[in-house]
Amino acid sequence: MNNLIRKVINIFFYYSGLYYILKFINRKKIRILSYHGVGNKQTDFNLDNPYLLISTKNFEKQIKYLSKSYNIISMHDLTNHIKKKIPFPLNSVIITFDDGFKNNFTDAFPILQKYNTKATVFLITDYIDTLKISWLNELFYILKKIGKSEFIEEFKNKFPTYSNLIEKTGQKNIIDRIIFLLVDKVDDNIRRKFIQSLYNKFKIKINKEKIKDLYLSWEEIKKMDDA
Repeated sequence: MNNLIRKVINIFFYYSGLYYILKFINRKKIRILSYHGVGNKQTDFNLDNPYLLISTKNFEKQIKYLSKSYNIISMHDLTNHIKKKIPFPLNSVIITFDDGFKNNFTDAFPILQKYNTKATVFLITDYIDTLKISWLNELFYILKKIGKSEFIEEFKNKFPTYSNLIEKTGQKNIIDRIIFLLVDKVDDNIRRKFIQSLYNKFKIKINKEKIKDLYLSWEEIKKMDDA
């Protein structure tokens, strides 16, 4: 229902002309868009969530539109404009990617090249060319292995203080709420112990071969940087 309401509002704004009025009013502001994964292939380490993974087709539609309707600048451009106190181009947009997933190279990079678009990738350098992964990707992996209901129960048992908070959240958004709590409210060591307890209790092992296809390699990073 929320998605339907959002779509109706978007259609109204676009066809009523209000979108163009808002765009004009905000023409001097900088918009920073944050992407994560781009591609059609789900992995065991990501959730099927539009905030975390966007299809290649949808991504190209967005980049095509942005390249025609906005001035896409880089983080480097942003810094120069601020330091030199130069006004920004009107309707400026910066495209960024968090975490440095391999699909940024295989799926997003060709589209960025096609539309001659600048982008910034924020890398987790500890994981490049290694078999390490972030705790969040570990959590997604475990969640897929044990199922949503089991995962929610384990979280409630481990963190009873937050039970009421997640009970008030609709079932559709309950996993997002739990992840927010683990990121924002739980100490790193306690979070690590919680994840390890799930590994132990459910006898979960990660296929190390799959990790190789999760993050960018230094070779891929260099190719993107050179471009």
